[in-house]
Amino acid sequence: MPLTRWQREQLQEADAIANLTQLTYQRIEEADAEARSTLLKIAINKMVIAEIVTRYTLIDEILSVIIALFPTR
Repeated sequence: MPLTRWQREQLQEADAIANLTQLTYQRIEEADAEARSTLLKIAINKMVIAEIVTRYTLIDEILSVIIALFPTR
């Protein structure tokens, strides 16, 4: 099933962000052969850090809501 127009636009945006952040690991074969291992490690490291920050932020938001809804007496 083909992508919708919105999905194609989002995919283009994701590709642009990946290029800016140098997370274009899908095109690793185009990189210099000696740099590939390092580039892959950097990409993996950035993705892991992004996931950790995302989860931390979500947990922080949830705790803020809990604190706001149930203040201590």
